[in-house]
Amino acid sequence: MRGEIDIIARLGKIVLFVEVKTRTSSSFAEPWEAVGFRKRKNLKLAAKTYLHQETLRAEEYRFDVLSILLKEGSAPEIEWIQNAF
Repeated sequence: MRGEIDIIARLGKIVLFVEVKTRTSSSFAEPWEAVGFRKRKNLKLAAKTYLHQETLRAEEYRFDVLSILLKEGSAPEIEWIQNAF
């Protein structure tokens, strides 16, 4: 398979393909902003390959992003972006 998928999960009848992005600072960009065109394209290709190879039949699937910002001395800021693309 080409590319990688960080998390594959099921939510009812929906198969979730989740990209996890973690940063220690948002001074350059938010973690979720690192999921650009090329990454989205590779994720879609990997998901298509996965769905084709697996015996599970997904009636529905979606792509989510889990954005994690780790700031020293404070709790992680976690944002779950559903249907990100």
